[in-house]
Amino acid sequence: KNIFVAGDPSSAAFFIVAALIVPNSKIILKNVSLNKTRIEYISVLKKMGAKIKLVKGKKRAGELTGSIQVKYSKLKAVTIPKNLSPYLIDEYPILSIAASVAKGTTIMKGLEELRYKESDRIKSIYNNLKKLKIDCLVKKDDISITGSEVLPNGGAKIKTFGDHRIAMSFKVMNLICERQLSFDDLECINISYPDFNKHLESIIIKDGL
Repeated sequence: KNIFVAGDPSSAAFFIVAALIVPNSKIILKNVSLNKTRIEYISVLKKMGAKIKLVKGKKRAGELTGSIQVKYSKLKAVTIPKNLSPYLIDEYPILSIAASVAKGTTIMKGLEELRYKESDRIKSIYNNLKKLKIDCLVKKDDISITGSEVLPNGGAKIKTFGDHRIAMSFKVMNLICERQLSFDDLECINISYPDFNKHLESIIIKDGL
């Protein structure tokens, strides 16, 4: 039978954060699954001051779908409690990018499961943020990231650890770096989103997305 497959909200997260951190940006993502258990990261971003609007559409193949409207926003730090980690496990890498430009110190608690994903994502996030001279601290299974209004200088080589979500997250970070980042491996993105780079490049225009 013909089955409608809604857009993946975890993949949408990269474009949402890209629009939030690149000045003058505005995007609309259409036909995305709005399953409550998959979009907790949007609630977190809204608490950070993100201008995000969900427009609910039809229920397709048992999933509520709709569009996500996003505008550039000046973000502020939040504390993300441990009890939310099951709903955010795939979004912590891209949330760390948002935290790096947010005013104040964002604390992400109880991230033990991140150590057992495609890479030890606590280590992957920490190592790459430090390369960009972003204030990041790991204490047991908690990550603290102090954001800066000064754009990252860039020019560093990102080690993806073969992890698609680390690679995609720092490709988004690359959009605001003064000097371009290089990557040891972008092939790993093909695990979940082979067209990611093409889609990211297709929405980039001068003065925003």
